[in-house]
Amino acid sequence: MTSQEQYVAYLNGLSDQGTKLELKLATLLRLRDREKDPDLPEKIPLLFTSIAEALHVDVVLSLAKLFEERSDRNIPSFLNYTEVNCKHIDWARQRITQTEITAQRKLIGSHAEAIQSIKGQRDKYFAHHDKEYFADSSSLNHDFPLTKEAIIDLVRLLQKILGEHSYALNGSVRVSIAEFATVHVDNMIHRLSGR
Repeated sequence: MTSQEQYVAYLNGLSDQGTKLELKLATLLRLRDREKDPDLPEKIPLLFTSIAEALHVDVVLSLAKLFEERSDRNIPSFLNYTEVNCKHIDWARQRITQTEITAQRKLIGSHAEAIQSIKGQRDKYFAHHDKEYFADSSSLNHDFPLTKEAIIDLVRLLQKILGEHSYALNGSVRVSIAEFATVHVDNMIHRLSGR
């Protein structure tokens, strides 16, 4: 595989993961918003709780993987690959340079606290059930603080970096599809509630 083909495969793989993550997060946030709706039939919020929990776990695990430094299929290794091979890639727009890569790494560094919390929650609870949190996970968010806004910011960071690379390579970026998730959740609620 040439440097060009490898870069395209890398970018497409990460972009696909980013799109799936965006949809899961949008679905999770809409379910959490709607489960508080007092007009919903009684059993629907019970269903939402289970689905939302599964989506929450998946979002945490996915984000941790994408910002992990010990893997070869994540944002840090993608930036390393780009740095080494940027001169061998045919760019549709101005090529990604060391300056852009440095700026992207700094941007990741500015979210280091949230990334550490994501990894901490994954390692101590979601992936491994550390004995400290197994029976009582109530202190997890205290020990590894993570807000909804921090999670949204990490997904946007991922989209920004991948969008910059996609634009340089293809002259285009993927569109956000989060609104589709919102519409589909609302349609599902409408059907389940018989309205």
